[in-house]
Amino acid sequence: MSQKLTKLLAFTFFIFLSLHSFSVDLTYSSGAWSPNAPSASTSLDNVIIDDVDCVMPDGAKMTNLTINSGSSVTVSTEDVTVLGNLTIFEQGSYVITGTGTLTVSGTASIDIPGSSNIGAYQIWSSPFADGSLDIPSTFSATNPCDILVYQASTQEWKADYTTGHTTTCVGQSVTFTASSLNSDGAADGKFDIGRGYFIAGSAPPTKTLSSSGSNLNSGNISFTGHSTSISIAGGNDWNLAGNPYISGVDADDFFAANSGITAVYLYNGSSYDIFTNGGGDVIPAAQGFYYDLDTPTDGTTTLNFTNAMRTTNNVSFRSSSSRQVSFLSLSGNGMQDMFRVIMHEDCEDGKDRKYDSRKILNDTRLNFASFIEFDPNNGPETAAIEGLKPFNDGETKIVSLFVQTDDIGTYEINLDSLENMHPGMSFILEDRDLAITTDLRSFTYSFNSPIADTFNSRFFLHISFDASVTSVPVLENTHLVSVYVSNENLNITALGSDTRIENVQILDILGKSVYSNTYSDKTISIPTTGLTQGVYIVKTLTDSGYISSQKILVQ
Repeated sequence: MSQKLTKLLAFTFFIFLSLHSFSVDLTYSSGAWSPNAPSASTSLDNVIIDDVDCVMPDGAKMTNLTINSGSSVTVSTEDVTVLGNLTIFEQGSYVITGTGTLTVSGTASIDIPGSSNIGAYQIWSSPFADGSLDIPSTFSATNPCDILVYQASTQEWKADYTTGHTTTCVGQSVTFTASSLNSDGAADGKFDIGRGYFIAGSAPPTKTLSSSGSNLNSGNISFTGHSTSISIAGGNDWNLAGNPYISGVDADDFFAANSGITAVYLYNGSSYDIFTNGGGDVIPAAQGFYYDLDTPTDGTTTLNFTNAMRTTNNVSFRSSSSRQVSFLSLSGNGMQDMFRVIMHEDCEDGKDRKYDSRKILNDTRLNFASFIEFDPNNGPETAAIEGLKPFNDGETKIVSLFVQTDDIGTYEINLDSLENMHPGMSFILEDRDLAITTDLRSFTYSFNSPIADTFNSRFFLHISFDASVTSVPVLENTHLVSVYVSNENLNITALGSDTRIENVQILDILGKSVYSNTYSDKTISIPTTGLTQGVYIVKTLTDSGYISSQKILVQ
C-alpha cells in the first residue's frame, strides 16, 4: 500500500471517528446498559434511563441525562456529573440515599402530572432551592389569586408575591398589599424550600418544574414551621410543607425523623389522604402536605428532610379521589364560586380538621361555602369543603350555607356534578326567607339580591339517603332543553310542545359571561364563530321557569 493511500485512509478514519464519537446514546433498559455504561470518559454521550433502580457508576459524566416516565436512578456515595441538561418525565426520579452528588451544569426539569380542573386545588412544592423557581411563570395559566400559602404563625391564607404586585384575577385587576402576603417566609413570587403551595388546577395538567441544575435540592433540608395557640375552626398548629426532592419520600422514614408529627394530610383534589406512621406510604416529588403539631404554645419548629428518606417509588401526585363528592356552585354577574361536600368514613359531621377545608373568602367577589359558626373576633367561619360521615339508610343531614353576593342581580345555586354518588342521595336546597325548597338534582335555584349581601342563615342544604332508589328520576320533557353544537352553530331546542326559551347565557370555563340574550322561541341557533376553542356553559331559562345548565365544547 502506498504511503499516500495510507495517509488518506488514516485521515478518513480520523474524520469517521470525529463524526461518530461526538454523541452516543447510552441506554439503561431491562436491567442492563447498551452499548455500555457511562464513565468518566463518556462526557460527550447522552444517557437515557428506561428502567428502575439504575445505579450510576461513580465518576460518570455525560452531556444530557433523561429519566423516562416511571424510571429511576438510585445512588448512595456515587458522584455523577451532567454537563448539559437533566430531564425527568412523569413519575421518574433520581434518588441519592447517602453522600453522593449530582452536578448538573445546565437546566434541570421534572414533569409533574397535576389537574386541569380549575375547581380542584392541589398542594405543590419545589425541588429547587429558595427563590429559584418562579411561581407566576410556572403556573401561568392558573388564576393568580388561586395560588396560596398557609401562614402558620397566624393560621391564615396568604399570597407569595412581592408587595405591589399587580395582576388580573378572573378579569379583575388585583394589587397585592403587604397585609395579603405571607410573612413566614420571603414574599417574592418564588417558591420557598420545603413549603407547600395550595394551587388551583389549570390546563395543561402536567406542569414542568424547571431551574438551573445547580439549584437542585439534596442532602439535609429544613423547613421552619410554627406552633401557635391561635384557635381557628378545624384546630390550630397547621403547617403547609412539601417534599423538596426530585424523588419520593418514604413517609415512615419522615415520621421517624420528625417525632412531633403523627400524620400528614395530602390533598387529592377533593379531600385528604391521611398518612400515619407504619402505613408504608410515599410522599411523591413536588407533593405538598399539611401537618399538625397540636401544641398549646407559640413558637417555631423545624421540619427535617434527609437523603435517607428518599425512595425510587415516586408514586402519582395527588389529584383525584374515589370518595363520594358533590360539587355545588353559586353564580351571577358573570362570576362563579364553588363549594363541595365529601362523604368518607374518616369524616366527622361537626368540625373536622382532617377534612373540612377552610374557605378563603374572595374579596369583592362571590363567596359560597358551608357556614360553621360566627366568631366575634374573626367574623364568619366557613369551609370550602364540608366533610360528612357516610349516610345510613333513611338518614338526613343539614348543612348551613354561607352565601355572599357581590352586587344587585339574579344569582343561581346549582348542583354541578356528582362523583361516586349513590342515586339515592338527594340534595334539597331550602330558602328559609322565601319558604322554598328545590331538588338540586333536577333544578337550578335562582334568587334575587337587591344589594351586595351576606346570608348566614337563609340557605340550607338537606342531604338524604334512600337505599331503595336505584336510578335518578328523569324530568318530564315539558321542562327539558336540548343543547348541542353543529356546523359552527349552537342549537337550543325546548322539548316541551308548549315550552318557549326566554333567555340564553353562555359562560366561559372561568364563569365569565360571553353572551346573553332574551328570546321567546322554541328553537334558537347561535353562531359559535365568535367563540374561541374550549369548554363553555350554556344556561337557558324557559317560560315555565326552568333553568338548564349544560356544558358544550367549541372546536
